[in-house]
Amino acid sequence: MAAAASPTVITLAQARGIAERAGRGLADKVQAETGPTGLSYDVSVTRSDGTDVELVMDGHTGRILTTIGEPPTPQDSSTPEPQDTNN
Repeated sequence: MAAAASPTVITLAQARGIAERAGRGLADKVQAETGPTGLSYDVSVTRSDGTDVELVMDGHTGRILTTIGEPPTPQDSSTPEPQDTNN
């Protein structure tokens, strides 16, 4: 009987690289977590403008599950800006 193949696991270094690309910055902290759904990584990324983004990554696929602190999408340019009527 052949042994079952062990599931692929993303290393800490791979998780850091994936998070830096996805978060568009430098990873400050990478922490492995084991929960009911398996291994995940919590990664803090600081962007060049100083904003911080927290990413949660699946530890087997490298897929980003959650992003916290993502700045809001800029307003659609077709939406007029409010006008100041107090001249």
